[in-house]
Amino acid sequence: MKRLLTGVEALARGAAEEGVGLLVTQRVPGLRGLAAAARREGVACEVAAGARLALDLAAGASLAGARAVAAVGDVFGAAESLQAAVQAGLSGLVVVGVDDPGLAEGELCGDGRALARALDLPCLEPCDAAECGPHLAAALSLSERWGTPVFVRMTVRVARTARPVELGAPRAATAAGLEGRADRHALGPG
Repeated sequence: MKRLLTGVEALARGAAEEGVGLLVTQRVPGLRGLAAAARREGVACEVAAGARLALDLAAGASLAGARAVAAVGDVFGAAESLQAAVQAGLSGLVVVGVDDPGLAEGELCGDGRALARALDLPCLEPCDAAECGPHLAAALSLSERWGTPVFVRMTVRVARTARPVELGAPRAATAAGLEGRADRHALGPG
């Protein structure tokens, strides 16, 4: 069955279909409606005041063994937390950055792909709402296979534009529990 969804609604639906345990979104105009859409789909959702807090909350869920998504407007505001997540080798963590190349929301435009390249993160970029769910599924799979966060770059246009999206069945979220491996998750010297 297909339904007309915007990019943020398709992202929320993809999170429900992939069994995401926690979706944390930053309160920015480009992500308007993501928290409400995620709650409608049955995904546990938190709204954070800043990008760093959103990423830290999602990283905590990832440490507990759950699949987690952090959706932020300015990924550069969370660069330190993202670097720490990369060094800790967090798996099941996806960072969604919403860039504004058309300057629809403001006068500043950053390109999150540059930060992903600097941190050696895999980067996926959906071109419309129909690709948001499959790209999120691929990002979660890559993150779990390679033991690193994965960056998904969206634009404000993709986030707001509606397209017909093929719907799948939602999956229950599970958490494997905290894995006590100091060699992998400790950020200090051994």
